[in-house]
Amino acid sequence: MELIELITSANQFLEGSVLFRGFRFIVGIIVVVLALDVLILMYILIIKDKYYRAWSLGHGVPNLINTMTRRWSRVVRMIKSGNLQQQKEAVIESGNMVYEILEDVGHEGASLDEMLDSMVGPQLANIDDLKNASKIKNIVVNDEGYKLSGEVAMITVKAFGAALAEHETIGEIGLEKLASGDVR
Repeated sequence: MELIELITSANQFLEGSVLFRGFRFIVGIIVVVLALDVLILMYILIIKDKYYRAWSLGHGVPNLINTMTRRWSRVVRMIKSGNLQQQKEAVIESGNMVYEILEDVGHEGASLDEMLDSMVGPQLANIDDLKNASKIKNIVVNDEGYKLSGEVAMITVKAFGAALAEHETIGEIGLEKLASGDVR
């Protein structure tokens, strides 16, 4: 009972204190400013810059990189196989990987060609190579009788691989394997 009375009397004393009222006022301002800062930060990160996906699924980025690395290893195996059909599949798969990455970072377009055409300025280091690689990929997809040479397949996959490496979704190891030019 004495503790409750002591707390009550201390509360009454502090309510009458100008110093305590000033302290509460300053703390209130700090809380409001912090709340506004958090709201502004959330607006910038979530709405304005479209980072909502990374913010809500923060653990998803390493999984994406692991998936892309596995897919890229498969592309490297297919391109080095010497089999025409597998080389065509490697070209298509590597093009699809670039499309998915560009879509994830916010580029819009129904196809890879549309995404590349809508880019302004040097958003990718090898945009001209990518446009040529995308044309070859489209020919491979649309013309079943197209005779894709091993050299053209290698150049096409290397262009797609350079874009993936630029976005840090695959490691340099995959590109080094392709850089040897060893196509059977």
